[in-house]
Formats: sequence, structure tokens, C-alpha cells
Amino acid sequence: MIDIPQALHLVRLVPVPRPYIPELDNPVKILWARVVLRALYDYVILKDAKKLKDRREFVSVKKWLFEPSNLGNSLENLCRLLNWPVDLIREKALGMTRDDVKKMEFREREHNLKAGDGKRQ
Repeated sequence: MIDIPQALHLVRLVPVPRPYIPELDNPVKILWARVVLRALYDYVILKDAKKLKDRREFVSVKKWLFEPSNLGNSLENLCRLLNWPVDLIREKALGMTRDDVKKMEFREREHNLKAGDGKRQ
């Protein structure tokens, strides 16, 4: 089984070459992995939001992450597609902090700079 934190980090680095991970063996799976990662970020960033719009978005993300669903794009179905344990994703959401999100975004920017021509975008 794949290491979830490693996979979440690796999907942030696409299209930079990365180790082969069977769970992320095609662009559709990479896209869905990014959807899960974005939901984790949004959950962490928006949980203390003050603006009504942001609070509504948080409620939506929280529902998607924590309420069981049989929809095709539900967390349960995406985790099944990616061969990721849904409970581990939920645990990760509860345990992540704003600093964790910032660090992951910083690592992605640094990696993209090293992989590119070195110029800031």
C-alpha cells in the first residue's frame, strides 16, 4: 500500500518526473488525487474562516470529507480508485495545520523552480 503523505506530496509535483506509483498510473488518477489534496488544504485553511462565503465552502468541504456518500466523485469512491484508505485521509485532514499546508506549498514551489529554468513565474 502506498504511503499517503508521500503520494500527496508527489501529486503536487506533476508533471515533474517522479517515482512510479501504481495508484497514480494515469492522468485521471492524478487529477482525482489532486482533488483530494485540494480538499485537505481547503479544510485546513477554511476551518477558522470568518467570511460567510468561506464558512459555506468549509461546510461543503467538511461534508465531502467526513460524510459517507455513494456519489461517483465521493471521497470513498476516489480513495477506492486510488487504493488509499479513506480513514487515513480523514485522519490526515484532522491532523493537518495551516503550517503543514504552507510547508507543502513551499516545497512544491521550490521543486518547480529547480525543475524549471530557475526563473520565478
